[in-house]
Amino acid sequence: MPQNFAGEYLRGRSFKGQDLTGANFSRADIRSADFTGANLTDANFTNAKAGLTDGRKAIALTGLVALASVTGVFSFFLSTAIARETTERTGLETIPGILLLIVLAFGTQVTLRQGFIVLDGFLFNGMVAATVIATSIIASHRLLSESLATSTLAILLAFIIARGVAAIVASAEMIRGKAMGAFVGAIAIVAAFIGCQFANAPAWSSLGAVGLGIYVAVRAVAGDVEHTAIHNFAVAFAAFLGTSFREADLTNTNFSQAQLNNADFRKAILMRSRFYEAEQLLLARVDRGSILSQPALLHLLVTGNGRKQSYVGMDFQGANLIGADLNGANLREVDLRGATLKSANLESANLTLTNAVGADFSNALFTGICLDRWTIDATTNLTQIDCRYIYLQSVLTQDLTQDSRLERIPSQGDWTSGEFTRLYTVAERQAESVFDSTSLEESAINRDEILASLLILIQVAIADNHIDEQEKAILEEAIAALELEKEITLERLLEEHISTNDLLNKINSPLIKEQLYQSAYILAKADSDVSRPESELLQTLQDKFALADGTVEKLTAIVDAAQNMSISEQMEAIADPDKRELAVNTNVRLFAIMHAVGGAMPTPGFATVSHLMIYKDQVELVQKIGKIWGYPANHASPDFNKVVFGSVGATAARIALSNIVLLIPVAGSIISGSAAFSMTWAIGNLANQYFAEGCEMDDVTLAELFANAKSEGKRTFQDLQKAIADKQKELSPAISALQEKFQAGKISENDYIREIKEIA
Repeated sequence: MPQNFAGEYLRGRSFKGQDLTGANFSRADIRSADFTGANLTDANFTNAKAGLTDGRKAIALTGLVALASVTGVFSFFLSTAIARETTERTGLETIPGILLLIVLAFGTQVTLRQGFIVLDGFLFNGMVAATVIATSIIASHRLLSESLATSTLAILLAFIIARGVAAIVASAEMIRGKAMGAFVGAIAIVAAFIGCQFANAPAWSSLGAVGLGIYVAVRAVAGDVEHTAIHNFAVAFAAFLGTSFREADLTNTNFSQAQLNNADFRKAILMRSRFYEAEQLLLARVDRGSILSQPALLHLLVTGNGRKQSYVGMDFQGANLIGADLNGANLREVDLRGATLKSANLESANLTLTNAVGADFSNALFTGICLDRWTIDATTNLTQIDCRYIYLQSVLTQDLTQDSRLERIPSQGDWTSGEFTRLYTVAERQAESVFDSTSLEESAINRDEILASLLILIQVAIADNHIDEQEKAILEEAIAALELEKEITLERLLEEHISTNDLLNKINSPLIKEQLYQSAYILAKADSDVSRPESELLQTLQDKFALADGTVEKLTAIVDAAQNMSISEQMEAIADPDKRELAVNTNVRLFAIMHAVGGAMPTPGFATVSHLMIYKDQVELVQKIGKIWGYPANHASPDFNKVVFGSVGATAARIALSNIVLLIPVAGSIISGSAAFSMTWAIGNLANQYFAEGCEMDDVTLAELFANAKSEGKRTFQDLQKAIADKQKELSPAISALQEKFQAGKISENDYIREIKEIA
């Protein structure tokens, strides 16, 4: 049962390493408490008060006052040095003093505008130059050399004092607020004045250095980026004895309205931690790169208001943005993995190229959102989203400041309640698949899109006004694989007289358009020749889907290469029956396992490459088996042409239609290892039987043997399931890295296919 510490006095108490899952710390005083390494998953810290205890504040502030006093008093060395170089030198020896004043003025401007870090670069270069000059003139102009050295040290001392005062005053303000920062700053000023009076030196230079430090401290605490170094030092100092959440698991922990100054969140797990209306979070110590280190995101986490703001390219992993107002916000290329945006307002927001794997958008407002090439999977929660329409394309203006929206879905009218969720929720992978869900870009389609895609493929099959029994059998097989309603049969679909344009208007997903064109093209190429009606229909698809010529050319090249591949260099014929059987079985198993491992991870946004890799390999497998049986190298021979492109169905029509269930992305439709394995297994074994029988088999026998071979392939896959799964896990990092290279354009499609095959 979760522990209850609500409202308790827990100052300085140690919870180090404890399991406090679901614990209630609401309204508790947890100042200087230690939660290092604790499990605080689902804990509640609403209205809790973190920070330093009064006793530890007193100790820290006493030390800071002492440091401010010492720094101020000993600043008289600076005043003495500057006075000597500007008033007591004569002749050439006055030059260093003049340069001293110029450098001090210049350094002050650099510090105010760009901070001490930039100043350090100028000071280092100046010191090197001064050392070289002083060394070169020391013999002939000893006094000039001495003056130059003194001026150089004065410059360094001035900015050391300023930096020290800045760190001290900023730390005091972090601990006790602006009043304490002002008090410590005043102590430094008074101490500087007293020190100069004691040394009988003019106080203006010491007071100038101290004043510069105080100003920088004020700006650093306010969050000016140029003074980040001072800010970070002060935060670290103040948090040293404050509340520690270091290395704690804060998954789903609620810090709403909590006071979090001087808290330490370094190396803490902040997955979906809630910081809505948390106070003084800017004064907490965090890791560089954490979601709390990004000022824009920090403001959004605390206020929940990101309306029409730009967060391009930012890392929102695990951010808790429940109920946030992101209306019109630009989230282009934002990493939203694992983030929660429940009930958030994302209307008119831009999620182009956003990675939303594992994100929770339940009950969010999506109307008018742009989802151009966003990435989701089965772990993305899209339940009960309020959405009337979306856009699938975003085009940046020339100045890159705004985007215009194109491709409205639906093109006319609005979706009804719940329709977006039904259309875009990515289904889990098939139960038979042994592979874990990967972060692939998937697009679900509805029933109308499934039927429209299938009807278009039927139109391709009957474009020559004829459909034979073999085509009917394959189409019926594809319909059965899609698991549509029982009343949807091939005969009923053939009776549908719907225009191509009306069917195409039902298909919206860019990924589906590409995959449908691929299936249509392969089907049209079943007999190697594309008829005029088929060519016209393919052109209609290309124009309607706005497919680039380059994409079509790549598809054409790969299919043509597969169909025209010569077997003359494949393998030598094997006469020995045992060796021949071993060679055939080895090749079938090798190709099937390779497709199960490599083909199960197609590249997001270009599924054609993975599908056609398998298509081409299956052609190659049949050719290898034909060569093993001693068939001639003449690719156009009737026997070989029959087995490859005819009723055996090893390529072209058989592959295109038997893989429709994979090519039409039903609920995501990413090729599964089982389907890839069993199809390749069946093609190889049927080809082997066909060649063994001397290419003398009728269509009915071939169809029966093919069905039996696929069933055997599924059973074999089950037997090898664990081994294939282990192999896939072993190769997954290499395949993922290769996919990233392909997506980034670093390798071509052919290189991708070749390297995938080498890896698998």
